[in-house]
Amino acid sequence: MIKIPLNEILSVFDDIKTQNIDSDIQAKCTDFCWGTGEKCIVLAANKKYFQQAINNSNVICIIAPEVIIQTDKPVITTNRFDDLFHYIHNTYFSTKDLITHYVSPTASISENAVICPPVHIGHNTTICSGAYIGKNTVLNDDAYIAQNCTISTEGMLAKSINGIKKHITHYGSVIIGKGCYIHANSNISKGLFYSGKTLIGDYCHIGIGVNIAHDVVIGQSTEISGNSNIAGRSTIGSDVWIGANCTISNWVKIGDKAKVRIGSTVVSDIPEKADVSGNFAIKHTINLRKFIEDQAN
Repeated sequence: MIKIPLNEILSVFDDIKTQNIDSDIQAKCTDFCWGTGEKCIVLAANKKYFQQAINNSNVICIIAPEVIIQTDKPVITTNRFDDLFHYIHNTYFSTKDLITHYVSPTASISENAVICPPVHIGHNTTICSGAYIGKNTVLNDDAYIAQNCTISTEGMLAKSINGIKKHITHYGSVIIGKGCYIHANSNISKGLFYSGKTLIGDYCHIGIGVNIAHDVVIGQSTEISGNSNIAGRSTIGSDVWIGANCTISNWVKIGDKAKVRIGSTVVSDIPEKADVSGNFAIKHTINLRKFIEDQAN
């Protein structure tokens, strides 16, 4: 448990009000309002998230702009609720070991790869020269990590805290399924919170120079072509094909067996088996019809 001292917080955030709090807060982590982190502090910026925080038995303290719904749970309110939450996240918590270290004797690891324990490296996994495998990475059996890949890195999340732009530390993990092939120079960032995981399903193929941000979930047998960018907390289904140089916005969901054509920019959910293209991506046949009409003119 980590002690969050109220007096110290009050010295930094002078407009704080508290409800149901009469001493320092004892917490284990920060998390989402729906998160699974035990004894967590959460940020509830609106009524929907506030209700989720109330209903989540893991939540022991809510940070919010105001008491949106009456609750018996401890609540801290401030006009700078976003600042306060990320200040607590960065200041009072630190990276810790989330898994047990294991390296299979059948794994092939280049002497020029960097391995940061604890990691789990499964049977017949290959890690090539220049690869970086950060702590709390799980590489399941038969995975292939090509040259200069970086796995379990800090994702890009910057927030203003008291007027100064700060990087928000990532504490989570990366889990890569069995039989995955990660091509050269790709990056996969770890989850934001202790409970956060970036998940790559079994038998996925990730092309050259792909960036996969924190807390992304990718289903099995999906292909992501070179130089694509998958933003944080997006979810991609199974058997999806994403063409080269695509950009997938954060929080977007792409359904199973969908196709996202080369160079597309996806900013809204894509249903299963859909075939989309363009910037912003829409049904591919519409874009194709427009292209043919423009050529005819």
